[in-house]
Amino acid sequence: MLNETITRSRSEFKVSIFENENGDITIVTYSKKWESFISSKHNDLVALSPKKWNMTNKGNYSLWIPKKNLNSILLHQFVEWLHEVNSHIWLNLNKNIKDNFTDEIDYCVAADWNISFDSKERTEVGEAEYQIKYQYSTGKIDEETAKPYAETLANAVLKCSNYLPISDKEDVLITTIPSIENEQNKLSWAMARFIQSKIGGSFLTGTLTKEKPKTKTLTVSDKIRLWKDIYANNDNIKLSHTVENKVVIIVDDLYQSGASIWAFAKFLKQQGCRNVMGLVAVKSQRDSDNLN
Repeated sequence: MLNETITRSRSEFKVSIFENENGDITIVTYSKKWESFISSKHNDLVALSPKKWNMTNKGNYSLWIPKKNLNSILLHQFVEWLHEVNSHIWLNLNKNIKDNFTDEIDYCVAADWNISFDSKERTEVGEAEYQIKYQYSTGKIDEETAKPYAETLANAVLKCSNYLPISDKEDVLITTIPSIENEQNKLSWAMARFIQSKIGGSFLTGTLTKEKPKTKTLTVSDKIRLWKDIYANNDNIKLSHTVENKVVIIVDDLYQSGASIWAFAKFLKQQGCRNVMGLVAVKSQRDSDNLN
Protein backbone atom coordinates (compact mmCIF):
# COMPACT_ATOMS: atom_id res chain seq x y z
CA MET A 1 0.00 0.00 0.00
CA LEU A 2 1.34 3.41 -1.00
CA ASN A 3 2.18 5.53 2.05
CA GLU A 4 5.19 7.84 2.10
CA THR A 5 6.35 11.38 2.73
CA ILE A 6 8.91 12.54 0.20
CA THR A 7 11.32 15.12 1.58
CA ARG A 8 14.92 15.54 2.73
CA SER A 9 16.74 17.44 5.44
CA ARG A 10 17.07 21.21 4.88
CA SER A 11 15.13 21.09 1.63
CA GLU A 12 11.82 22.94 1.33
CA PHE A 13 10.15 20.34 -0.89
CA LYS A 14 7.78 18.04 0.99
CA VAL A 15 4.89 15.97 -0.35
CA SER A 16 2.99 13.10 1.25
CA ILE A 17 1.09 10.53 -0.77
CA PHE A 18 -0.91 7.67 0.67
CA GLU A 19 -3.51 5.12 -0.30
CA ASN A 20 -6.65 4.89 1.81
CA GLU A 21 -8.18 1.54 2.82
CA ASN A 22 -10.74 1.77 0.03
CA GLY A 23 -8.05 2.35 -2.59
CA ASP A 24 -8.47 6.13 -2.92
CA ILE A 25 -5.30 8.25 -3.15
CA THR A 26 -4.61 11.40 -1.16
CA ILE A 27 -1.74 13.77 -1.95
CA VAL A 28 -0.77 16.41 0.62
CA THR A 29 1.50 19.42 0.15
CA TYR A 30 2.54 21.74 2.93
CA SER A 31 2.30 25.14 1.27
CA LYS A 32 0.38 26.78 -1.56
CA LYS A 33 3.47 26.99 -3.76
CA TRP A 34 3.87 23.20 -3.94
CA GLU A 35 0.22 22.73 -4.82
CA SER A 36 0.76 25.13 -7.74
CA PHE A 37 4.05 23.42 -8.58
CA ILE A 38 2.43 19.98 -8.87
CA SER A 39 -0.49 21.34 -10.86
CA SER A 40 1.86 22.96 -13.37
CA LYS A 41 3.72 19.71 -13.96
CA HIS A 42 1.02 17.05 -13.52
CA ASN A 43 -2.26 18.64 -14.46
CA ASP A 44 -3.50 15.34 -15.96
CA LEU A 45 -3.24 13.71 -12.54
CA VAL A 46 -4.85 16.67 -10.77
CA ALA A 47 -7.73 16.50 -13.24
CA LEU A 48 -8.61 13.03 -11.91
CA SER A 49 -9.75 14.61 -8.64
CA PRO A 50 -13.42 15.70 -8.62
CA LYS A 51 -12.74 18.25 -5.85
CA LYS A 52 -9.26 19.39 -6.90
CA TRP A 53 -7.07 20.91 -4.18
CA ASN A 54 -8.55 21.77 -0.80
CA MET A 55 -6.91 23.55 2.11
CA THR A 56 -7.05 21.48 5.30
CA ASN A 57 -7.68 22.83 8.79
CA LYS A 58 -3.91 22.57 9.37
CA GLY A 59 -3.19 24.89 6.45
CA ASN A 60 -1.96 22.11 4.16
CA TYR A 61 -3.30 21.38 0.68
CA SER A 62 -4.92 18.05 -0.06
CA LEU A 63 -5.80 16.40 -3.35
CA TRP A 64 -8.17 13.42 -3.22
CA ILE A 65 -8.39 11.00 -6.15
CA PRO A 66 -11.10 8.30 -5.87
CA LYS A 67 -10.14 4.76 -6.82
CA LYS A 68 -12.59 4.71 -9.71
CA ASN A 69 -10.77 7.67 -11.33
CA LEU A 70 -7.24 6.40 -10.83
CA ASN A 71 -4.86 6.01 -13.74
CA SER A 72 -2.06 3.70 -12.58
CA ILE A 73 0.36 4.92 -15.26
CA LEU A 74 -0.11 8.59 -14.33
CA LEU A 75 0.20 7.74 -10.64
CA HIS A 76 3.40 5.77 -11.17
CA GLN A 77 4.91 8.56 -13.26
CA PHE A 78 3.97 11.07 -10.59
CA VAL A 79 5.62 9.12 -7.76
CA GLU A 80 8.79 8.70 -9.83
CA TRP A 81 8.77 12.42 -10.57
CA LEU A 82 8.41 13.24 -6.84
CA HIS A 83 11.56 11.28 -6.09
CA GLU A 84 13.43 12.97 -8.94
CA VAL A 85 12.41 16.41 -7.65
CA ASN A 86 13.48 15.39 -4.15
CA SER A 87 16.93 14.36 -5.36
CA HIS A 88 17.74 18.09 -5.50
CA ILE A 89 17.81 20.78 -2.79
CA TRP A 90 14.88 23.22 -2.75
CA LEU A 91 15.91 26.39 -0.98
CA ASN A 92 14.07 29.10 0.88
CA LEU A 93 14.90 31.80 3.40
CA ASN A 94 17.21 30.83 6.25
CA LYS A 95 17.64 32.47 9.64
CA ASN A 96 20.47 34.69 8.41
CA ILE A 97 18.44 36.46 5.71
CA LYS A 98 14.76 35.96 6.62
CA ASP A 99 14.43 39.36 8.31
CA ASN A 100 15.35 41.13 5.05
CA PHE A 101 13.28 39.27 2.47
CA THR A 102 9.85 37.68 2.07
CA ASP A 103 8.70 36.04 -1.16
CA GLU A 104 11.07 37.55 -3.73
CA ILE A 105 12.10 34.11 -5.06
CA ASP A 106 9.24 31.84 -6.06
CA TYR A 107 11.32 28.66 -6.43
CA CYS A 108 15.01 28.01 -5.96
CA VAL A 109 16.71 24.67 -6.63
CA ALA A 110 20.29 23.43 -6.29
CA ALA A 111 21.56 20.29 -7.99
CA ASP A 112 23.12 19.01 -4.75
CA TRP A 113 25.09 19.94 -1.66
CA ASN A 114 28.71 20.88 -2.30
CA ILE A 115 29.84 18.44 0.42
CA SER A 116 28.17 15.19 1.46
CA PHE A 117 26.89 15.13 5.04
CA ASP A 118 27.73 11.43 5.24
CA SER A 119 31.21 11.14 3.72
CA LYS A 120 32.28 14.75 4.43
CA GLU A 121 33.75 14.77 0.94
CA ARG A 122 32.66 16.83 -2.05
CA THR A 123 29.68 15.53 -3.96
CA GLU A 124 30.13 14.84 -7.67
CA VAL A 125 28.66 18.23 -8.55
CA GLY A 126 30.52 19.88 -5.68
CA GLU A 127 33.82 18.52 -6.97
CA ALA A 128 33.02 19.70 -10.49
CA GLU A 129 32.16 23.21 -9.26
CA TYR A 130 35.36 23.35 -7.19
CA GLN A 131 37.61 22.16 -10.01
CA ILE A 132 36.20 24.60 -12.58
CA LYS A 133 35.93 27.62 -10.28
CA TYR A 134 39.14 27.29 -8.28
CA GLN A 135 41.48 24.99 -10.22
CA TYR A 136 40.78 25.58 -13.91
CA SER A 137 40.26 29.35 -13.58
CA THR A 138 43.65 29.70 -11.88
CA GLY A 139 45.49 27.47 -14.35
CA LYS A 140 46.05 24.59 -11.93
CA ILE A 141 44.39 22.14 -14.32
CA ASP A 142 44.33 22.31 -18.11
CA GLU A 143 41.33 22.40 -20.44
CA GLU A 144 41.43 18.67 -21.16
CA THR A 145 41.37 17.83 -17.44
CA ALA A 146 38.61 20.37 -16.84
CA LYS A 147 36.33 19.13 -19.63
CA PRO A 148 34.61 16.25 -17.76
CA TYR A 149 34.08 18.50 -14.74
CA ALA A 150 32.49 21.14 -16.96
CA GLU A 151 30.19 18.51 -18.49
CA THR A 152 29.16 17.23 -15.05
CA LEU A 153 28.41 20.76 -13.86
CA ALA A 154 26.49 21.72 -17.00
CA ASN A 155 24.41 18.55 -17.06
CA ALA A 156 23.52 18.81 -13.36
CA VAL A 157 22.27 22.39 -13.67
CA LEU A 158 20.44 21.65 -16.91
CA LYS A 159 18.67 18.70 -15.27
CA CYS A 160 17.56 20.95 -12.41
CA SER A 161 16.09 23.46 -14.86
CA ASN A 162 13.64 20.80 -16.05
CA TYR A 163 11.86 20.88 -12.69
CA LEU A 164 11.22 24.63 -12.59
CA PRO A 165 7.55 25.45 -13.35
CA ILE A 166 7.99 27.35 -16.60
CA SER A 167 5.17 27.37 -19.14
CA ASP A 168 5.98 29.96 -21.81
CA LYS A 169 9.67 30.22 -22.73
CA GLU A 170 9.05 33.47 -24.62
CA ASP A 171 8.46 35.19 -21.28
CA VAL A 172 11.66 33.80 -19.74
CA LEU A 173 14.89 35.69 -19.15
CA ILE A 174 18.04 33.88 -17.98
CA THR A 175 20.60 35.80 -15.97
CA THR A 176 23.10 35.69 -13.12
CA ILE A 177 24.21 38.07 -10.36
CA PRO A 178 25.11 41.47 -11.91
CA SER A 179 28.75 42.45 -12.24
CA ILE A 180 30.91 44.99 -13.99
CA GLU A 181 31.47 44.34 -17.69
CA ASN A 182 35.01 42.92 -17.48
CA GLU A 183 33.90 40.31 -14.92
CA GLN A 184 31.12 38.88 -17.06
CA ASN A 185 33.23 35.87 -18.07
CA LYS A 186 33.17 34.05 -14.73
CA LEU A 187 31.67 30.64 -14.03
CA SER A 188 28.14 31.80 -13.17
CA TRP A 189 27.96 33.80 -16.40
CA ALA A 190 29.07 30.82 -18.48
CA MET A 191 26.51 28.63 -16.74
CA ALA A 192 23.70 31.14 -17.32
CA ARG A 193 24.54 31.47 -21.02
CA PHE A 194 24.66 27.68 -21.34
CA ILE A 195 21.23 27.29 -19.73
CA GLN A 196 19.77 29.97 -21.99
CA SER A 197 21.17 28.23 -25.07
CA LYS A 198 19.53 24.95 -24.01
CA ILE A 199 16.12 25.95 -22.68
CA GLY A 200 15.39 29.07 -24.73
CA GLY A 201 14.20 32.46 -23.65
CA SER A 202 16.53 35.45 -23.75
CA PHE A 203 19.72 36.25 -21.90
CA LEU A 204 19.41 39.13 -19.43
CA THR A 205 22.64 41.00 -18.81
CA GLY A 206 22.86 42.91 -15.55
CA THR A 207 25.82 45.29 -15.71
CA LEU A 208 27.08 47.24 -12.71
CA THR A 209 28.25 50.70 -13.72
CA LYS A 210 30.98 50.71 -11.10
CA GLU A 211 32.97 48.01 -9.34
CA LYS A 212 31.50 46.87 -6.04
CA PRO A 213 33.63 45.99 -3.00
CA LYS A 214 34.57 42.32 -2.62
CA THR A 215 31.96 40.47 -0.57
CA LYS A 216 33.89 37.35 0.44
CA THR A 217 34.98 38.79 3.79
CA LEU A 218 31.69 40.55 4.57
CA THR A 219 29.09 39.36 7.05
CA VAL A 220 25.68 38.40 5.67
CA SER A 221 24.19 41.62 7.07
CA ASP A 222 26.89 43.74 5.46
CA LYS A 223 26.48 41.91 2.15
CA ILE A 224 22.72 42.55 2.16
CA ARG A 225 23.33 46.21 3.02
CA LEU A 226 25.84 46.50 0.17
CA TRP A 227 23.47 45.06 -2.43
CA LYS A 228 20.59 47.11 -1.07
CA ASP A 229 22.61 50.30 -1.57
CA ILE A 230 23.55 49.25 -5.12
CA TYR A 231 19.98 48.47 -6.15
CA ALA A 232 18.59 51.61 -4.51
CA ASN A 233 19.92 53.67 -7.43
CA ASN A 234 18.94 52.50 -10.92
CA ASP A 235 21.99 54.29 -12.31
CA ASN A 236 24.17 51.65 -10.61
CA ILE A 237 22.84 48.81 -12.78
CA LYS A 238 21.88 48.51 -16.42
CA LEU A 239 19.61 45.68 -17.57
CA SER A 240 19.74 44.57 -21.19
CA HIS A 241 15.98 43.81 -21.25
CA THR A 242 12.91 45.10 -19.55
CA VAL A 243 11.80 42.60 -16.93
CA GLU A 244 8.24 43.81 -16.47
CA ASN A 245 5.84 40.83 -16.38
CA LYS A 246 8.67 38.43 -17.21
CA VAL A 247 9.90 35.24 -15.55
CA VAL A 248 13.57 35.58 -14.61
CA ILE A 249 15.80 32.63 -13.76
CA ILE A 250 18.91 33.59 -11.79
CA VAL A 251 21.69 31.06 -12.38
CA ASP A 252 24.63 30.76 -9.98
CA ASP A 253 27.32 28.21 -9.19
CA LEU A 254 27.15 28.38 -5.37
CA TYR A 255 24.41 29.28 -2.88
CA GLN A 256 25.71 29.96 0.62
CA SER A 257 23.68 32.44 2.67
CA GLY A 258 21.52 33.38 -0.31
CA ALA A 259 22.03 37.11 0.29
CA SER A 260 23.18 37.93 -3.26
CA ILE A 261 20.51 36.01 -5.12
CA TRP A 262 17.66 37.18 -2.87
CA ALA A 263 18.78 40.81 -3.06
CA PHE A 264 18.83 40.64 -6.87
CA ALA A 265 15.44 38.93 -6.87
CA LYS A 266 14.03 41.74 -4.73
CA PHE A 267 15.34 44.32 -7.20
CA LEU A 268 13.80 42.40 -10.12
CA LYS A 269 10.42 42.21 -8.40
CA GLN A 270 10.58 45.96 -7.79
CA GLN A 271 11.15 46.38 -11.55
CA GLY A 272 7.87 44.57 -12.23
CA CYS A 273 9.13 41.02 -12.76
CA ARG A 274 6.29 38.48 -12.49
CA ASN A 275 8.29 35.53 -11.14
CA VAL A 276 11.87 34.97 -10.07
CA MET A 277 13.43 31.53 -9.83
CA GLY A 278 16.86 30.47 -8.66
CA LEU A 279 18.91 27.74 -10.34
CA VAL A 280 22.23 26.88 -8.73
CA ALA A 281 24.81 24.14 -9.02
CA VAL A 282 25.55 23.51 -5.34
CA LYS A 283 24.40 24.59 -1.91
CA SER A 284 27.04 24.94 0.79
CA GLN A 285 26.38 23.17 4.07
CA ARG A 286 26.60 26.49 5.87
CA ASP A 287 24.01 29.28 5.62
CA SER A 288 26.26 31.88 7.22
CA ASP A 289 29.03 34.10 5.94
CA ASN A 290 32.70 33.12 5.69
CA LEU A 291 33.51 34.79 9.00
CA ASN A 292 31.56 32.30 11.13
